[in-house]
Formats: sequence, structure tokens, C-alpha cells
Amino acid sequence: MRTWGDGLLVVRKPNRVRVMRKQSAVLPEQHSDMQQANSTLHNPKVERDTRQTRSTAKLRISTNLVASRFKGLQVNMDAPTIRELRTLERREFQLRLAERLEQMLDAVLSGSRAEPRIFDHELESLSIRKASSLDVDEEQPLDLEPVFFRPLPLPPGTDIRTLVKNTQPEHLRPYWVNCEKFDRKRWCGDTSCAFFQMQWIGRAVGCSWRGLLSETCWTEGQRCRDSECPHHHDALSNGKFVTWNTHYVKDSLKPHVMVAVKYPYPIPGGLGSVLRAEVASAMYLMLRQLQHGESVDHRTIPVLVRTYYHDRGARITQAHWDDDHLVIRQSRVLDFHASEPTDDAYLLVRWITGTPMGETRYPDSACEDEDDGRRYSQVEPHPMALTVTA
Repeated sequence: MRTWGDGLLVVRKPNRVRVMRKQSAVLPEQHSDMQQANSTLHNPKVERDTRQTRSTAKLRISTNLVASRFKGLQVNMDAPTIRELRTLERREFQLRLAERLEQMLDAVLSGSRAEPRIFDHELESLSIRKASSLDVDEEQPLDLEPVFFRPLPLPPGTDIRTLVKNTQPEHLRPYWVNCEKFDRKRWCGDTSCAFFQMQWIGRAVGCSWRGLLSETCWTEGQRCRDSECPHHHDALSNGKFVTWNTHYVKDSLKPHVMVAVKYPYPIPGGLGSVLRAEVASAMYLMLRQLQHGESVDHRTIPVLVRTYYHDRGARITQAHWDDDHLVIRQSRVLDFHASEPTDDAYLLVRWITGTPMGETRYPDSACEDEDDGRRYSQVEPHPMALTVTA
């Protein structure tokens, strides 16, 4: 059993998904609508009507059937506009994509403890496409691949080190721990060193009311008791990695989301291949956004994952869903192995406090703008009219 938000429950059984209201075993209005659908669609009189009348009757029945499932949407179900019908269609697509991502997430996590990496020959079977490398240094004059995040722009004559220093009170300024000074086996294990570096990054970035982050469009994810709240974040973990420090755009103006992943254990062969932790974390954050349905007008939900690898550095992964694949772009490995904060450490701070960008919304066609205020009974059925399957 899994909660899908807005007072609904989804009960999963073999080859069947049943939607119910919380604390209620039946949906009487859905039952009556189904009876109405059967009686209407099999009525000889309706069968003799024109194609326009039949289409109108079927669509009205469909909108009644989905009324409870999409209860949170602002839609006039008695006489929906063309735009409202498209909203229902997009929400239906989101829920189906959420089911797909949930299956993919299970497949990715199923082998994560035995083998932390996903090799290139496995990507296609998991519906993952690896695009070109993400240029975190912005050295390429032209990037033809989709880009949804940019690092924090620096004012002329200012560097990131000065910004970090000036945006934090002295007693809260980050302190870089040099793990090489400690006996690792006795005092500072790999897990502790990775945590110390994440702590430095966190203090350098700040929070929604203090530091660099407070001057950006980002805010932290919530840890509220009700998992239905829009920016609630439950950590994803399998004992080898854990997600941490989720960021969303304030007021949900954009669907972009960021998350940190702590992977403090050595990986045989290094960080060359894609980690299951990186892919799983991106899928999980995307899944949460889809379930809450706040981004129903957006066809793309970009995710930026920063993975803290062991105690040596980090890697940035950009992910989004395109067509039938999860598309990922990964940066080079950022080097943190030094007695003082490295240039790469400050570069990561710029990416965490950077700018969400890129086209994520559905394109509004001229036809959609023209039909925005018209009721369905006044126009012909749209070719993309919502179809509801049992």
C-alpha cells in the first residue's frame, strides 16, 4: 500500500491498481459512475447518435471517473475547458511515469549492495541513457546537450572565496578538517572524513535564512511528519549510501530539485562508472515530485545530484526524463584531497547555490491559447483528449 497524495490511497494487487479514499474501503461515486458508463455506452439510443454526441458522452463519463483521482486539481468537472482537460491528461501521464520510475528504482537498487556501479552495457536494459559529460568548469564554448543548472554567477571583481567569507558570521564560518593529520584506523575513518567535508560544504553554502543560499531561489526540503507535504524528504538509503540535504526552488516556481548523496566507502576501480546511488537518488527525487503533482504544467523535472565519494571528492550528476529514458550527464571528479579547501570545493559551492534554467514547461500552442476559456461542449474533441483505462 502506498500513499499518492491528496487524500488518496493506492492499493496494489497483481495486475490491478485500485484507488481509494483514505479510511474508506469503497468509492460509491466511482461505482455509480461506472454503472452510468456501462448503461450509457451500451444504450441503443446512444449508439444511434452522431459521432459528436458519442464523443461528448464518453468524455463526460471519463471526467467523472477521474474526478476523485485528481481531486486536488482546480478543474471544473461539470464543464471543463480545453486547458483543464489537458491538465488532467498531464497529471495522468505523471502518475503513469511515477509507476514506471518506481519499477526502475527497484531494479537499480536490487543489485546495489553487491555491485555499487552500473556499467555502460547495463544502462540500456535499465532505460538509462548517458549523455556527454557535464562541463562544470564552463570551458566549452557551446553545449548542445540539455542544461538545467548553472553555477552561481560571480559579480565582477569578486571570487567565491570572498563571498563565502562575507556571507557567514565569524563563529559560523566553515572549518576544513584535514583528515591526514589523524590516525585513520583509530580516530578518523573514511565515513567520518566524508562527513567532515560535507559539513564544510554545508556551512559554506548556508541555509535559507543565512549565508549564500539565502540570497538565491533555493530552499531546504522539509522533514514534516505528514509525507503529503510538498517538500517532505525521506532519506533514501540501502546501508551503503544515504541521501541528504535536499533543495527545492522557493514557491515551487520551477520543478528543479537538488540532493546530496553520501557514499563514504571505497569503490573498487574508482569512480569511473555510474553509481547506482546516483541514479537511484535522481529517480527517487523525481518520483517524489511526480507524486505530489505540484509540477503538472512541467513535462521535465530536472534533478542535480552531488555525490560525496569516500573522502577524496565529489561528482555532480544532472538527470531528467526524456521520451522513454532517464538521461544523465556527469561531471569530472572534483578533488577535495588537500589540507585546505580546494578550488573544486568552492566550485561545488557555486553549483549548489547556482541557477535553475532550461525549458521545462509544456509548449502552449496557438490552438491551446485560443481554446483556453472555451468549454468542451463548445468545441470538437481535441486529438489529445484524456483517455482513462480501467
